[in-house]
Amino acid sequence: MDRVNVGLIGAGIMGTYGHFPGYMEIPNKAKVVAVCDKNPKAVENIVEKSGAKGYASYQELLDDPLVDAVDICLPHNLHGPVVLAALRAGKNVIVEKPFTLDLEQADQAIDEAKNKGLKLMVAENMRFIKAYDVAKRLLDSGTIGNLCYVRAYTGGPNEDSSDPSNWRIRVAEAGGGTIMDDGIHCFYLFRWFVGEVKSVYAVTTKFGKSAVSEVEDNAVGTLRFENGALGIFGFSTTTASPWTEELQLFGTKGSIFVDFLASNPLRVFSSVRRSDNHADWWSRYGDVSWEYPFVEHSTSEWVTSSMRKEVQHFVDCILKNKQPLVTGEDGKKAVQLCLKAYESARLGREVPL
Repeated sequence: MDRVNVGLIGAGIMGTYGHFPGYMEIPNKAKVVAVCDKNPKAVENIVEKSGAKGYASYQELLDDPLVDAVDICLPHNLHGPVVLAALRAGKNVIVEKPFTLDLEQADQAIDEAKNKGLKLMVAENMRFIKAYDVAKRLLDSGTIGNLCYVRAYTGGPNEDSSDPSNWRIRVAEAGGGTIMDDGIHCFYLFRWFVGEVKSVYAVTTKFGKSAVSEVEDNAVGTLRFENGALGIFGFSTTTASPWTEELQLFGTKGSIFVDFLASNPLRVFSSVRRSDNHADWWSRYGDVSWEYPFVEHSTSEWVTSSMRKEVQHFVDCILKNKQPLVTGEDGKKAVQLCLKAYESARLGREVPL
């Protein structure tokens, strides 16, 4: 295969402004040949820009023999059923997070992809942000010693929770509020940076006063990791600030901070290579200070650029027969953490995984 023919299922904000431009940047590797959405104008927009064939239903798109792979950007409750249908139709699949809302569906999709030799990737764009990649390499190199404590925040203003047509405020379609929609990113990062989670304790609230919203808009909590480290998380969709993420990693020999509202989003403090002699104060701490590794970063464009990179990675995985960096198993684990966080909030206590 010289070029991947992609079918885009869902032409909303994620599909149109996040994923679609990524394929358009690599015309020698990928081409969007089909698109479907319940909104005819959204389909027409993609058709005009790419020459793709428009479909009224995803099943019609899956029946198109020209389509090699599908990109699924739908309301959360449709992810599982459409992923399974696409894999059963013999298509490689990339799907927006959350992977599914049901762990049994996740297992079915993982098994289907494995049995048919198809690529299955969850579109976790956090994996394709340079600041996180550099931070992970610094952590793995021992720059901050053993990781003992992590803290993460994701938040900003979100869609109008008073709009009854907004599917994100309905539990049946969204699967939850800021934990399932936003916190799932942090849960993926926690596993990537720290390791497997042992237990979670979460508290949620609906700070907004919308009578039609069914989901939480703020959440905080703690995690215990299997390696003994601890974590704190906070998610909000009611804060008046640009949408952002923060990650702080505290180790026995230093710290790494990532802040996406800063043009230099990554800073590192490390006492590695300093004397272990407690009496030698200067060589241990005297010239140690925060450093800012050079990382190109746009405070307004980091989300969409990482989405373009993730779909381009998906294409390379198909063309070169590589394992995606974010697998179905990764997607399932992140969903499991979300579900356990909701269970904890409902029970009012820490729950094990």
